[in-house]
Amino acid sequence: MNVPSDQVLLSYCTNSFAGGSWTSVLRHLTIESSRIFAEVPGVETGLWIGKRAVSDLLESEQFEIFINLCRGKRFKISSINGFPYGDFQGSRVKSAVYFPNWSDPARLHYTHQLIQVAQGIYSALGSQITDFSISTLPLGDRWSFRDSKQIERASYFLSRMIETLHDIECKSGCRVHLALEPEPFCFLETAQDVVHYFQDFLMPIAIPALRGRWEMSSLMAQEVVLDKIRVCYDTCHAAVLFQEPEEVLNVYQAAGVKIGKVQLSSALAFECIKGRVESGASAVDLMRPFADDRYVHQVVGIDSENHRSEYFDLNEALSVWEQSPPTGRFRVHYHVPVYQNRFGPLQSTQEHLLKLLRIAQNQKITSHWELETYTWSVLPVELRPQSVVEGVIQELQWIRGLS
Repeated sequence: MNVPSDQVLLSYCTNSFAGGSWTSVLRHLTIESSRIFAEVPGVETGLWIGKRAVSDLLESEQFEIFINLCRGKRFKISSINGFPYGDFQGSRVKSAVYFPNWSDPARLHYTHQLIQVAQGIYSALGSQITDFSISTLPLGDRWSFRDSKQIERASYFLSRMIETLHDIECKSGCRVHLALEPEPFCFLETAQDVVHYFQDFLMPIAIPALRGRWEMSSLMAQEVVLDKIRVCYDTCHAAVLFQEPEEVLNVYQAAGVKIGKVQLSSALAFECIKGRVESGASAVDLMRPFADDRYVHQVVGIDSENHRSEYFDLNEALSVWEQSPPTGRFRVHYHVPVYQNRFGPLQSTQEHLLKLLRIAQNQKITSHWELETYTWSVLPVELRPQSVVEGVIQELQWIRGLS
C-alpha cells in the first residue's frame, strides 16, 4: 500500500511549525528539518510561508540566501501551501484563515509572491522539478460568496493567475499550477461544487481571456485552464463531508479536473446514541478536550435516516449537544495523527486515506502527496508526541512503511 514511487513526491507541510516571519521559516528549514531528513531520507518539504514572511523574503537579500540553500540541496521544495495568509500557528486563527479571500486583490498579490518563490526554487533546482504545486483556499467561506458578483470577481482574479502561469511556462519552462482546496463550510466543499464552479464561472471568464490574449482555440484555452487550476484533495476534508475517494475521483475525472496535490490527513470520528458512544461514555465529555481556541473544527453528522447536521465549529456543536444529546455518525475537521485510527472510544477517518492509497497503486492521481497534520500543539496533552518534529517523523515513517 505504499504511495506509488514512480515520480511521486512525498512531503510534509511546514504549517505544523511557526511561519509568521521569515526568520521562523528559515530556522525550521535549516535546523528542525535536518532531523526530519536524517530520519526519513528523500522526503520533500511542503513549504508554508505566510504573507509577512514572504514579503520579508522577497524584499531583502534573504531571497538569494534561500535560493542558495535550495541549490545546495539542503532541502527540496516543489510544493507550497498558499492557503493560510496570516500566522497559522498564532494564538487564535479561527475563521480569519479564510481571509483575504479570492475576491480580494490582496489574495492575488500574495499568490503572485508565492509564484515568485516557486520560480526562484525552479531556477535553483531546474530539471529536478517538473511541476510545482501551490495549494490555495477554495475561494473563501460560503458566506462570502452568496453574491454572484463576488464569485465573478474571484474568478476574474483566478483567470489572471492562469494567464500569468501560462506566460511563465511559455517563457521559462517553469510549470506551476494552483490547487483549490475544498473544505467544509467553504464556497467549494465537495467535488461536485468544484466541477460546477469550473463549468459555470471559471471557464466562461478564463477561456475568452486566454483566447483574446493568446489567440488560441476554445479547446486549447480549456486545456490551459484545467492545467493551471487544479484541486488539492485533502483526505480529512473529504472524509468529514462523507465523500468516498472513489466518488471524488470519478466526479473530477468525468469533468477533466486534475488533482494537483493530495494532502494526507485524518479527521476525528465517532458514533453515538443519545449522546453516548458504544462504551457508554459521553460524546460531549470525550470531544470537549479537542475544542481549542486556535482553529475552526467543523462538524458534520448523519443519522440513521440520512438526515444531516452541520456545525461551523466544535464549540458550537458542544453547546447544542449539552442541551440536546446527539445520535448518529459524526466527523470533525480536526487533523489527528494519521498513524492512529483510534483515540480510546473515538476513531479517526484513517480508512479514507488508506482507500485513496489503495486506488493510487493502480491509478495515477497526482505526483504531490503531502502530510498536513498541523494540530500537534493543540492536541490533548496525552495525544501529543514529545515534539512536533517527532510527530512529523512518525507520520512519514508510517506512510513509508505501509505494505
